[in-house]
Amino acid sequence: MASIKYEEFSKDDLLRIIRTLRESPQNIANVIDTVAKSIRSGEPSAKKQKKNAYNQKPVKPFDFSRYETRHIALKFSYAGEKYAGFARQDHMEHTIERYLIDALARTRLVEDFNNCGYSRCGRTDAGVSALGQVIGVIVRSNVPKGATILDGKTIDDILPNKPFRVQLKDGTIKTLTELDYATSMNSSLPQDIRIYGWAPAPEAEWSARFSCVGRVYRYFFHRRRMNLERMQEAALLLEGAHDYRNFCRLDPN
Repeated sequence: MASIKYEEFSKDDLLRIIRTLRESPQNIANVIDTVAKSIRSGEPSAKKQKKNAYNQKPVKPFDFSRYETRHIALKFSYAGEKYAGFARQDHMEHTIERYLIDALARTRLVEDFNNCGYSRCGRTDAGVSALGQVIGVIVRSNVPKGATILDGKTIDDILPNKPFRVQLKDGTIKTLTELDYATSMNSSLPQDIRIYGWAPAPEAEWSARFSCVGRVYRYFFHRRRMNLERMQEAALLLEGAHDYRNFCRLDPN
C-alpha cells in the first residue's frame, strides 16, 4: 500500500472509512487505500477545500432600494393532508404559511416579513385543504425606484402580463412587464401549494382578513352509521345571521 498522508483526509473521507469498517473490519487496508487514491485522483484535499472556500467571492446582497413596492393579493390553493395547518407556529415548521414566507424571502419579493403588510383571509386546521385562499402582502415591483409610470396614474394601474412604460431619472424610457409573482413563488413552493393568480390590492387599507365579505367551507363525511336527518336539522341552525365572536380571538385594544 502506498504511503498515506492522513492529514489530507477530509472529515467526510474519515467518516466514509469508519462506516465501511463497521461493516467489514477485515478490509481496513483496502478501504484506506481506496480513499487515498480518490484524493490523489483529483478530489480536493481538506486544505484545498478550505482555500477554495476562502477564494470564493461573497454573494452580493440583493438591493431592494432599487425597486418600488406595491400591495397585492395572492390567490392560491393547497392540499393540506400532510401539513400541520395553515398558520405558522413557533413550535411547528411544517405549515402552509411557513412555506409561503420562505418562498417570499427566497424569491426576493419581501425584504422584511414583519414589515410587509401581510394579512391572511382565513386559517385551516391540520389536514384541511383550501381552494381560493387569499393573502395580502407588500412586495417588490419591477418598477425602478423613482421612475415615472407613463402608462397609468399609479403603480396599482400596472396589471399582470401587461407591458408598461416608465421614464427613468435620467430621462430614458423603458418598456417593462411586472414580475410574474405566481411563477416566481411556485418555483420555491412544494407541488401541493400553488399560487394561481394575483391582483393589485383594491385600496390602500385593504386586508385579506378584514375586507373579506364571505368564506365557504365544505365538509366531506364518510358515510358510516350517520343519521342524515339529524345532521340536516343541525345544519339548519347555522342558517341566517349569527354572532360568532366567541369563535375568534378578540383584540383587547
